[in-house]
Amino acid sequence: MYCTLIKKVNITKNEKLTRIATNKNTNYIGIGGTNGFVQIVDLDVTRTRPPDSTQQPQSQLSFSQVLQSHTSDVSIIVWNDNYNKLTTCDTKGVMIVWRNVNGTWDTEMINNREVSYITDLKWSKQGQFICFIYADGHAIVGTVEGNRAWGNDIRNSLYLVEWSPDG
Repeated sequence: MYCTLIKKVNITKNEKLTRIATNKNTNYIGIGGTNGFVQIVDLDVTRTRPPDSTQQPQSQLSFSQVLQSHTSDVSIIVWNDNYNKLTTCDTKGVMIVWRNVNGTWDTEMINNREVSYITDLKWSKQGQFICFIYADGHAIVGTVEGNRAWGNDIRNSLYLVEWSPDG
């Protein structure tokens, strides 16, 4: 069996979408695109009855927020489902962790190494750690609180990262 959700999401800028990610524990999706475009959409749909009761109820997305901090194309967008944080990276190597504070999404941490770009990142299964790798072989592990736990230069090009099942 297959299920498809079709819902038009208005993009406030004239950007091309490059990435999308869903949070498994909430109804949020994160959308990334060209020129640093990032948007969070809550898929909870509210129904409103038109004034003319003969028409069908209209459905609207209950929440949408454009996040502004990236200046180049968004290349990675990943959720930390357990802590409800969104992580985005752009082609210049800037990584941003976003969090929801009283209904508004804001930056929690910005990492800009300025030497290379991030090729991949993954949150650990429990969401307590994040590992991100750069094309030039630099690898960093950080905590959900934003502290650096480990870093190393591998001296090889790195493209993908994965956590072992036990973290």
